[in-house]
Amino acid sequence: MAVEHLTIIVPYRDRARHLAVFIPHVCAFFSRAAPNDGAGLDLLIVEQGNRAPFNCGLLRNIGFHLARGTCTQVCFHDVDYLPIWVDYSKPQGLTPLVWYGAERRPLVPGGTMLIEHRSETFFGGAVLIPARDFEAANGYANDYWGWGFEDIDLLARCICSGITIDRRKGTFHPIDHANEGFSADGVPTAAHLTNQRLYQSRWPRSLTRDGIDRAASRMDQDGLSSIRYTVLHRRLVPRPSTDERDIPIALVTVDFSGPTR
Repeated sequence: MAVEHLTIIVPYRDRARHLAVFIPHVCAFFSRAAPNDGAGLDLLIVEQGNRAPFNCGLLRNIGFHLARGTCTQVCFHDVDYLPIWVDYSKPQGLTPLVWYGAERRPLVPGGTMLIEHRSETFFGGAVLIPARDFEAANGYANDYWGWGFEDIDLLARCICSGITIDRRKGTFHPIDHANEGFSADGVPTAAHLTNQRLYQSRWPRSLTRDGIDRAASRMDQDGLSSIRYTVLHRRLVPRPSTDERDIPIALVTVDFSGPTR
């Protein structure tokens, strides 16, 4: 079944080369490979317009806030994952789409040190969720700065909220880039370790609905309901030649306060 309205939200900063590939590829995909996915469809790129550490969860929350009221489901999509064979139709809950393509990625382009992801537990890359479920989980946490853990924090929030967890076996072509969570020789960065400690403090128990301490997780205080941001600039992106569906594409640059910890 086609979705009622799908907004694809892309968190973004300083990846112009990737964005120049991503936009025409996604437009071609939805024009030819998936012409019936997203009866209503638009693409929203949310750019972090400050030099604070990158905050993927906050940018995704801002994107949803900007799209709220028009979308019935959203796909939070990284700019470095190009869909090849993927089902973007209406989801039943939190639905990761990346199965093939993320298994082994170099920590730096051309490097020999790899990071491995288990397809069964990978919640990054591209994730579909109904708008009502995202709101029920209070979105992503805003406190993960720099790299990592906002994805599995969302998983924990959805489990805690009783939201269905699904998975689809999509095939993607990843674009290699420097991993901000590890050095080139595989040593975790300070941001990775800080975010890991934060996640473990908020979700110390196993991810079962009965075993989660909602108060300790701070999911009701830190999330979609607590975002503060300013729109610096908004522009429509010119329609690429690969777009046969006239997909609206907007790039919104936003500013927000940096980390306090």
